[in-house]
Amino acid sequence: MTKSMRIALAIAGVLVLVALVSYATQWEDMVALWKPRPYQRPRTQTRGQAPGQQKTQEVLGQKQAPVKVWALVMPSQCWQDARVLLRKMSRQYPQHLYVEIWDMSDEKGRAAAEAKGKSCACIEINGASEVKVTMPDGTQRSVLLDKSPGHGYSMADLQMALEQTLKKAGANVVPAKPAASGEKKKSATA
Repeated sequence: MTKSMRIALAIAGVLVLVALVSYATQWEDMVALWKPRPYQRPRTQTRGQAPGQQKTQEVLGQKQAPVKVWALVMPSQCWQDARVLLRKMSRQYPQHLYVEIWDMSDEKGRAAAEAKGKSCACIEINGASEVKVTMPDGTQRSVLLDKSPGHGYSMADLQMALEQTLKKAGANVVPAKPAASGEKKKSATA
């Protein structure tokens, strides 16, 4: 073995020794990198809920209602407006509208989706996620309520679909003016 090879092996041995000592003294920091930090929320938890309090299923209205809405949603901001609209309309038409909202991030929600043959977030009105809607100008449009609002349909489309289906079912529906997504409500102070 030549002198230069011995020097290279000695340097390599010193580097390995330094690495081992460094690793041994900082192993706790290395392990901590793989554990979630205590202040991080689990991914399935929505804002305002303590761990273990996520709603798997939210049922609104009466099961005998003529209009049935089944929604498979993600616990994310893009579904917040749709949840608010479904809750509001179920309170407004409790005799005519039955709503089931399932959380797709939960095991029971995924099982419910699998039972219906769904693998993606969607909304069904009376068992169909494709709904015919008469637009304000009188034209007919087919609205596909797959994925979250904003991809293939707007909140106004969802609201019109619900209102028109309720009207066909005999509810006394007064069409509401759809609010723009994210629009702040004006206070009534004068």
